[in-house]
Amino acid sequence: MEKAFSKLNINYTQINSGDPAEALKAITGMPVSTHASNTISDDQLWKIVVDGTNARNPMAAACTVSHYNLIGGHAYGILKGLCLTDGYGDCVHKLIQMRNPWGLSKYTGPWSEDSNLWTPEWKQQANLADANEGEFWVPLDLWRTLYSSAYNTHYRDDWKISTMEGNPSEYTASTQQNGFISFVQPVQQDVVIDCVQYHSRLFPSGCKNEFTPLKFGFMVMTDQY
Repeated sequence: MEKAFSKLNINYTQINSGDPAEALKAITGMPVSTHASNTISDDQLWKIVVDGTNARNPMAAACTVSHYNLIGGHAYGILKGLCLTDGYGDCVHKLIQMRNPWGLSKYTGPWSEDSNLWTPEWKQQANLADANEGEFWVPLDLWRTLYSSAYNTHYRDDWKISTMEGNPSEYTASTQQNGFISFVQPVQQDVVIDCVQYHSRLFPSGCKNEFTPLKFGFMVMTDQY
């Protein structure tokens, strides 16, 4: 798969580093939402992870620190969210299971494999003994400190895709252009709007042309605003 992706993007040099959302979308072909840690609360993060877990969506995270033996600038997988419960069945600790795809650099923070926070009952609830290499648990209240973004792939078999082609020659870096696209929703449904350009990986230094990606922004408005 790595070789195929490098061929798609010219060579291996062009796939050095990147964004987890790009990888998830390339693999699944599905829309991916990005959630910056500094713009969401712990409760919002927990809902994203639990909803993704229940829907069995591929999820990922961007790590930007090197605390607790984590690797800064590295992408980690988000496997699931878990509530550890007490003897009354009440949730007392919310944990997020992560995975380092390299299977290296063992996490050493709170709720790590060797942490004294684990009780025999909670180890059983988390199936700690069956964890694969590179898998570990991070407490919800620490997660946003360690990871800068969460990525959720909205995997569904019933997406209906509609596209329209733009004209790159109408836009220049020095000229602001405003365009409007309208559509009607006959029923209540989920809608994803995406602006797709040729990726910058396809334009090595010195190979820029009229199809070189531009920075853009867009606003979604309803008939009530």
